Amino acid sequence: MLGLNGNLLFDQEGDNSLLIEMIAGGYFFVKAGPKSECFFKELSRQLENYYATDNNIMGALCVTKYCGNKCAFIPYSLISNWRWYWSERTYIPALLQFDNGLSSSRKFDNMKKLGAEFVNITKIKNHYQAKCLIRKTITPEEAIPEWLVLFSCV
Repeated sequence: MLGLNGNLLFDQEGDNSLLIEMIAGGYFFVKAGPKSECFFKELSRQLENYYATDNNIMGALCVTKYCGNKCAFIPYSLISNWRWYWSERTYIPALLQFDNGLSSSRKFDNMKKLGAEFVNITKIKNHYQAKCLIRKTITPEEAIPEWLVLFSCV
């Protein structure tokens, strides 16, 4: 993946318009070394001292090639976020992150619609708990790969 011409690879906010050039910040791959260590030390310093989101600070550091780092994006088709659910869904990403601020129960419902079936959803105090089952679907474009469901339920 580092063949994508970068020593820091980040996930994207989306696959079109301005979102394609924005770091989501949920997933990243780092080639270890002094440059990347310098990058994340500065990220940590700024997070401690400024009221800003980590992905926006990462984006600013990437634009300035802070400490000589070269940032690149992991294709959105490999790692997608909650926006994928509302898109045309012409592909199934290898990893999918649901973090758009929905309540736990709504996240479970959306995942269930995609083929990851959650059963026995119970609420204990203010927290939801779910047990994973793998569901085979007739329409593969609405399914999440079995290995992803297994991985996320560990």
